[in-house]
Amino acid sequence: MSIPQTNRSLLRTQLLRWLLYPLLALLAIDTAVSFGLAGHFSKNAYDKALVEIGHELSLQIRKDESGISLDLPEVARRLLLQDPQDKIFFELLDASDRRIEGDTIPVAPAGTPALRNNVLLYDAQIEQDAVRVVQLSLADMDGTTIRVAETTIKRTEMAQQIIASVMLPQVILIVFVALLVPFGVLRGLTPLKALQRAIAERSFRDRSPLDETAVPGEVIPLVASINLLLSRLDTVFSTQSRFVADAAHQLKTPVAALRAYVELLDRSQDANERKNIIIKLNEAVDRMSRLVSQLLALAQNDISEARQPEFESIDLNKLLLDVCTNWVPQAIKRKMDFGFEEHDAPVNILGAPDRLRELFDNLIDNAILYSKSAGSITVRILAKPSPSVSIRDDAPSIPEAERALVFERFYRLLGSGEGSGLGLAIAKEIAVMHQASIHIDTDTEDGVGNNVIVAFPTAPRTP
Repeated sequence: MSIPQTNRSLLRTQLLRWLLYPLLALLAIDTAVSFGLAGHFSKNAYDKALVEIGHELSLQIRKDESGISLDLPEVARRLLLQDPQDKIFFELLDASDRRIEGDTIPVAPAGTPALRNNVLLYDAQIEQDAVRVVQLSLADMDGTTIRVAETTIKRTEMAQQIIASVMLPQVILIVFVALLVPFGVLRGLTPLKALQRAIAERSFRDRSPLDETAVPGEVIPLVASINLLLSRLDTVFSTQSRFVADAAHQLKTPVAALRAYVELLDRSQDANERKNIIIKLNEAVDRMSRLVSQLLALAQNDISEARQPEFESIDLNKLLLDVCTNWVPQAIKRKMDFGFEEHDAPVNILGAPDRLRELFDNLIDNAILYSKSAGSITVRILAKPSPSVSIRDDAPSIPEAERALVFERFYRLLGSGEGSGLGLAIAKEIAVMHQASIHIDTDTEDGVGNNVIVAFPTAPRTP
């Protein structure tokens, strides 16, 4: 059987996203930060050299009777103002900002912060070239100003080298991780694939637990839950198989009896004999109907083991009065003294009304079935020491050694007649469902009479 494909995201895809997306985001953030830091470091490094050029030029300024001039030999000029990569410009201004010598360099933008000794550093543009400018104000030269500008080729190259040296190992690492992570994810999910195959290939008859040692620790709770479900399914299927086998076994006899009566009825020509056969046939149908009802009750009890019915507060006086009223016609038919003694106050328990009616129906039915004709049955409600129901009959006393066994399914006392052996079993299962105890007591010495007592836990008080 193939596994259906869905449009839902696979766990493998989700893991890859959660692992790779953060790495890519980290790479993007790191790239942005590295660009900023590289530009800052390269700018600072060359700014110092630019300030030094400005100081060296300021040392060459002369002041005489003719005014301010720059006394800079050609050799020194080439040494200070020529660079193999960048263009260097300078401008000498007097106190009134009149250019004395050099190139025209843009003034500092308004608000440019001054460094130590009235030094300004700022970015500008000369023609098509971006430049970095240093401006020095010479107080000892009557406010003379000198500006030196340098293009940013070296700065850009240095920033690129820094970025490359920082980013290249990270990019290589992330590429390596990006290639390794999918392999690691697939490798890590291998136990899950093996688990999936083990479940897919398993027969529906195989309800043995899965091996928890072959899966990662995180998957053990899932496997444990699956094993718990398999255990429950095994219980359900075993119960179902047992029920089918029991039902087939129990129905075989009444069905055979019905067939025999039908054949006798078909052959008989005598009216009185046919009448007697019809009576027997009706009795057989009644027994089968009762057996089918009890088998269905057993099936319902088995289902209730997995699904607890909703409980509510119930007054045993009202419940048993209703149950006993329904059995009065049957007791009258057998000329029995059928009595009901309620308690003088409400006796409340928590339970499922329908299941409790079934419990007491089976107990009363059992008492009527096995009591002698014209006998007596008494149903009594007790409140202490716990809410209880007593059903006393005058049937033959059940031997003490067998009082626990009669609550087992299909157990019947020797010579007990035509009962199915299900009534007391059903009653016990419903009692257990309500956390109640059920047992048979007798205080007679002549071997006659049984007293079935069902004791319930005390229900919480209602406000």
